[in-house]
Amino acid sequence: MALWLICCQLAVAVLLVCSASAKWLTQDQVIAVLRETHVPAPESVARGLPVVEGAFALAIAVSHARFLTYAFAAVGVLLIVFTIWLGSILMRGLDTGCACFGSSVRAVTGRTLLRNAAFIAICLAGAGLSRSQTPLLPHASPAALAAIVGASAIVACIVATLSVAGELRLSRRPVVEDIDDLIHQQWQES
Repeated sequence: MALWLICCQLAVAVLLVCSASAKWLTQDQVIAVLRETHVPAPESVARGLPVVEGAFALAIAVSHARFLTYAFAAVGVLLIVFTIWLGSILMRGLDTGCACFGSSVRAVTGRTLLRNAAFIAICLAGAGLSRSQTPLLPHASPAALAAIVGASAIVACIVATLSVAGELRLSRRPVVEDIDDLIHQQWQES
């Protein structure tokens, strides 16, 4: 059973790290979706939500015993609120993305709600298991914290790279020539 608990911890922590890093990197898109759906103070929500998700990911990853139950419950409540918001988008017939992972490209569908329901179920299972099981992960230590932060940074870098991969411009010309051309053009215009 302790193995199931660690699976719940890892699934929820990875979900939150990916979601937080994607929202942080695409804040303009997140703000646009929040405005379109009439969420109050969209700029504050777009800046604060990744921080909250990151803090919850850390709490899920390194918490022990009773606090882990509370961390799972808090993430479950966050997901329930988010799922209610997604349901309101679907019920109002808005053709917008959810900004779940920063991107507003995919429209909200019933599948989006099912995905969230699955993660809520994982949070419930994790909360239940953490009440009756001793987690396999040791108590939080500086080494464990460094490992979690390092792994989160790696995931954030991968998400960042994937989010800008389509916008990268490859050129055979060295960047210095591009800068020289730009300076020369500006010089001629003035």
